[in-house]
Amino acid sequence: MRAWILIALLPIAADAQLVIHAVNGGTETVVGSSYDFGQVALNTTSNVQFRIYNDGGSDVTVTVVLSGAGFTFTSPYLPYTIPAHSVVAQTLNITVSFTPASAASFSANLQINGLSVILMGSGVTAPTLTSASGCSSAAPFSFGPVPTGGSTTCTFALQNLNPQAVAVASVIVNGLGFTGPYGIT
Repeated sequence: MRAWILIALLPIAADAQLVIHAVNGGTETVVGSSYDFGQVALNTTSNVQFRIYNDGGSDVTVTVVLSGAGFTFTSPYLPYTIPAHSVVAQTLNITVSFTPASAASFSANLQINGLSVILMGSGVTAPTLTSASGCSSAAPFSFGPVPTGGSTTCTFALQNLNPQAVAVASVIVNGLGFTGPYGIT
């Protein structure tokens, strides 16, 4: 008897199957039970677009609930119906924003119909940039008068005021006549 009930319920469960992808540029990655926003500087916002597909055999009406401090979402009109076997143009796209107000770890629950994704992120103090030598000590940094065709050097220090390590993705120097960075340690 149990086998017949299970067999009878399987087609219903297979009709609508939602799959969540995180979108980064042109790359989509399937999202499992959690998604980490990583470290985000205090009072700044990190946005992630989530794209919800329906891989099932019947249309499904989607509702979205987000609960947890520091996270918000925007979406088109909800509830939203995603057709069976949806393609990109038929998906539901929502943007989740993480804006930490304090140096702490945050988490939230993103509920999309029966799917639950735990969102995580850390609020960190932005590293501070100071002049160690060769130019003015406060921003905006001044290199002083430099003769035409001459050069001067300014050494900067990037200080992390957080108890945990902070990842610095890149150091960029731009502007006419400026070069560097050199000697990053």
